Amino acid sequence: MREYRCPARHRIVPYTSIRKSLSSAGHRAGLGHVRPHDLRHTFVTRLLDLGVPIEQVNYLAGHKSMAMTKRYDHANEERYGGAIEALDEAGKTGSAEGVGGGEVEAEVAIEKIPAEHGPAPAGRGCIPADQRLEQVRDNRRVTFQEAVDLYLEQCELAARSLKEDRTRLLRICQDWGEIPISTINSGHIESWLAKNKRKSKWSSATRNRYLSAVKQVFKKAHGLNYLADNPALPLKATKEDENIPEPLTDDAVAALLEVLPEYARYMVCILVDTGLRMSELHRIRWQDVDTAGRRLNIYKSKSKQFRVVPMTPRLAALFDSLRTGNQWLQSQSGPSRKAIIWPDDSSPSVVVIPPINIKKSLVTLCNR
Repeated sequence: MREYRCPARHRIVPYTSIRKSLSSAGHRAGLGHVRPHDLRHTFVTRLLDLGVPIEQVNYLAGHKSMAMTKRYDHANEERYGGAIEALDEAGKTGSAEGVGGGEVEAEVAIEKIPAEHGPAPAGRGCIPADQRLEQVRDNRRVTFQEAVDLYLEQCELAARSLKEDRTRLLRICQDWGEIPISTINSGHIESWLAKNKRKSKWSSATRNRYLSAVKQVFKKAHGLNYLADNPALPLKATKEDENIPEPLTDDAVAALLEVLPEYARYMVCILVDTGLRMSELHRIRWQDVDTAGRRLNIYKSKSKQFRVVPMTPRLAALFDSLRTGNQWLQSQSGPSRKAIIWPDDSSPSVVVIPPINIKKSLVTLCNR
């Protein structure tokens, strides 16, 4: 057996993919296709079902907007039926006391949510209008490609989001790369999106992702005085069909854990009890884990906001059980067999499994 170890900048969760393992386990358990994001959806929906205020759920999930959290809330609209019935009953008796039922005690201990840290940063400083117009004239030959390159160089996006934006903008640059960005107007943008949506049979969601990337480039260009006005600003996203999966029940989660390998079970338990994104899961360090105070500190997230996720007693016990470290063999056999290392908390210079691909071995194990 060979062990693969490397410095991991204090990361404590092995950098492995459990997507195919979850999917295979889901089919074996009779649940169909299961994704890691379904575990995040289960976490959010459970909190809403337990009566946790949506503002707190929004914070714990790390959603950038309240609208995203409300999309999860709509997945269980039937739970509002009782309130409507109570309101109807109150109309008959002349009292509204029935509305609200009783207090629902959440399993997760929601601690006080930190307040927002100060006002939003101020925008670029004001300059005289004639000076700004002069800068716009000087920049009139800046091409769309040059604006895209500058945006991609200076934007602060997660690696996956940056890769997706780069791919979309590369496609747009095939048509607009050499065109001065100051000559592109709203009609050009709308026409390009409509033509490619029709030609490539895009969904509304795909069209909106391209529009979002274009808006970011034009916002950057406008802020640098490449443009007098931002032509992308008035363009609106089209309505998308909501495709929110059903949350997993307790029985479904138990069925998954029954057929997953041990190290994958640890990851699933963390995801179900915290609602973390996969990218956040693999950034956890031991210094972020406070099992005594039952707090998990998330410093880097998709929304670029620090947040504290309270731990359930089960999750705190799980992390404590792993403080001494652990290791598991991968599922394949033969001389190339590797070990997955979960580091202990004895040193800040911990080591974990390097980012190797274990999808095939996980699928093989789940299908035995």
